[in-house]
Amino acid sequence: MRYKISDSYELKKLPGSEILQPQYNRDYKAATQEVFVTLALPTTARSAAQPIAISSQKPNNLPSNHLAIRGVLNGGQILYDLEKFYMPETQAATIKQEVRGTRNLLVEVKVDRSGHPALVGLWVKDKKYDF
Repeated sequence: MRYKISDSYELKKLPGSEILQPQYNRDYKAATQEVFVTLALPTTARSAAQPIAISSQKPNNLPSNHLAIRGVLNGGQILYDLEKFYMPETQAATIKQEVRGTRNLLVEVKVDRSGHPALVGLWVKDKKYDF
């Protein structure tokens, strides 16, 4: 699964985005780099958090309506370890059928103190699936 906050080109307008310049190793391969994207939490139910800044260090003392999620910049993409996930077999077929052909998806994620995210739910249209 891809997320809007995964595309480093979409995040170029944010404060701190200068760190999104790809770094290359001796073999001219893109080197990975840890990044933290600061998100403003939504004010309404079933809305997505909005990216407001990016940094190479986890920000301290964020307001209660913000959080920082850890990702790894790899070329032009930021990976959050949420791209692949597993769901209970009893729900898999139903969810796959409902997801097919819709763009109305929203993931529910919990983020620990270090910024590591964990998928806890998936909204497909108006229905929530818990993991």
